[in-house]
Amino acid sequence: MKTTFWKLILFVGDLGSLYLSVLLALLFRHFAWPSEELAAIHLWYFSPLLFAWLSSFYIFGLYSRAVIYFKSRVVNLLSALHLLNLFVLAIPFFFMANLPISPKIVLMIFFAVSLPVLLLWRVYIFPQLLSNIKINILTLNLKREDLHVLRDLNTNSFFSINIEKAKLKELKDKLKSEQTIDYSIYPSESDRVNLLLTLISTGQLGEFNVIKKEEIYEFLGRVPETEWISVSGKLLYACKSPLKKIYSIFRVLFDYFLAILLLPVLLPVLLIIALLILLIDGRPVFYKSKRRGYLGKDFVMYKFRTMTGTDSGDEAKHSKLEVTKLGAVLRKTRLDELPQILNIFKGEIATVGPRPEISEIADDYEAKMPMYKLRYMIKPGVTGWAQIYHKNHPHHKSDLPAAKEKMEYDIYYLTKRSFILDMHIMAQTIMTLLTLQGK
Repeated sequence: MKTTFWKLILFVGDLGSLYLSVLLALLFRHFAWPSEELAAIHLWYFSPLLFAWLSSFYIFGLYSRAVIYFKSRVVNLLSALHLLNLFVLAIPFFFMANLPISPKIVLMIFFAVSLPVLLLWRVYIFPQLLSNIKINILTLNLKREDLHVLRDLNTNSFFSINIEKAKLKELKDKLKSEQTIDYSIYPSESDRVNLLLTLISTGQLGEFNVIKKEEIYEFLGRVPETEWISVSGKLLYACKSPLKKIYSIFRVLFDYFLAILLLPVLLPVLLIIALLILLIDGRPVFYKSKRRGYLGKDFVMYKFRTMTGTDSGDEAKHSKLEVTKLGAVLRKTRLDELPQILNIFKGEIATVGPRPEISEIADDYEAKMPMYKLRYMIKPGVTGWAQIYHKNHPHHKSDLPAAKEKMEYDIYYLTKRSFILDMHIMAQTIMTLLTLQGK
């Protein structure tokens, strides 16, 4: 896949969609197609805003491979960024002085029109360009879970993938077959040397795109379990990086600044929710759950109570939890997480990071999956990469297969974490709140 080419196509289409939206805004504003002079002056003065708009698309990952090729990630991120851009970019533009145009009404119409136009381009028109792409992959001795990941990629991508399995002893015949001559080859870790020797012996070296298993996982925002030991070495050296230290200091300051900024707004909401829980579901109002945090130290995490049963101690592993009447609403909107602002002030959690596990369940995971402790190298977060992309969360119970899968997302975040990635996660989280997709 020539990702750079498709990024360029996307950029041109996005820019065209935004300029078209300005013209449509003028059309709806004046109930007539704008004259050349009116269109030219508005397009000229809107251009800085539009390029800033596209810059935010780049910063928050709308030109990343995962978003370009995946159906499920486009709508949420695009919608969240559109709302964010209204407050960060459009409103300052709205109040700019000394402009020869009056952009206020046009800008509001532009905001309303541009999202449907961008979605039409991104969700319907652009995928048609990719729909004819067929990637043929010959898999070599892949494990069942790896094939499952490959099928997930096929299900969620805009293009189609044809998967054909082969064993090492069948490889020469497969390579000589005219039917598979155009196949990309996807080898497992242990068979790469044999694959290279086979390609040399058949005279086909350089004729195939050889894709590592890790590349497919990375495409999905995951790191496979077979790479965790290798990644741990990279993380060890990265801890000494001056850039990572600067990033860590900046993140702490950012978290405190955001918490202080939000506290006056959240305080009335916290009081109202606490009163509603007391009146509708009764006591207790809060859950005080013991969680495993930074460097493996336990702390008490605060949440509004949304379920019956217990969320702490050994009983948490076996407790049959049922959602309360008000709890269903709080969980959908993620409002049950608001009391964690106190944990941010106490320095126990960050805004973004791996979600902290119940301590007793974490004990099970650590015993059965020692690399699980890698999660403790940074503070846990209110939201995280796994929270927005992992669909099989092991909620309030010990579930080793689901925890391993979630760990693949957490380790990906540990290796890629940056302020831009954090902003991407926060934008996705905002969209989850707005679309009531919480669990």
